[in-house]
Amino acid sequence: QREVMATSAGYDADLAALQEGFLSLASEMLSGGSSGVKRMLLSDILRLCLLLGRERTNNSLLPLIITVLNDRSDWELRAAFFEQLVGVASFVGSQSLQHFILPCIIQALSDMQELVAEAALGALASLVELGLLQRHASLRVVDACLPLLLHPASFLRLGVVGFLEQLAKHLGPADSYCFVLPRLTPYLREPVWCITSEALLDALHTPVSRYAFLNAIDE
Repeated sequence: QREVMATSAGYDADLAALQEGFLSLASEMLSGGSSGVKRMLLSDILRLCLLLGRERTNNSLLPLIITVLNDRSDWELRAAFFEQLVGVASFVGSQSLQHFILPCIIQALSDMQELVAEAALGALASLVELGLLQRHASLRVVDACLPLLLHPASFLRLGVVGFLEQLAKHLGPADSYCFVLPRLTPYLREPVWCITSEALLDALHTPVSRYAFLNAIDE
């Protein structure tokens, strides 16, 4: 029995040393690496999470990977973060998702690079589809993304509509009618009775023009 315990203790020590080594390497790559190196790391970030375990991922890796959003010069890096986000969010658990990841998504909805906002919307739709967002958090996101229904970029409007459709499926007809449709009303030319892509796209107000949008940003 002592030999078994000694072997187990040795394994735990070796695993901890291995995890610390990979975490140190990831820290170097994310803090000092080029954008290409950071995107490469993000492309396989879920396997690193699995190696490190939930506790180390939450306490050490997640704060590190969130720092890539501070790079305002590389929109592709910011978009890559959201493209890989769903797997990480499903691994770290609801607390980290609500308190750390969700604020990053909401902030990205107003990113000046529209493809970053599109990636964030795609992540939202996937999170809802997997049932990872609680109702109060989902409604908070609804409030943040609804103004994009008037955005001149059609792919952003479609991204919001796709998110709303997934959310309606997740919430069910009663909650969708009570909590989501009232929020949608200012953006609709005519009432809708169910939240589907077809119904919303037919009922939306005409979006602002690109010219008006750019003028508003300049002001």
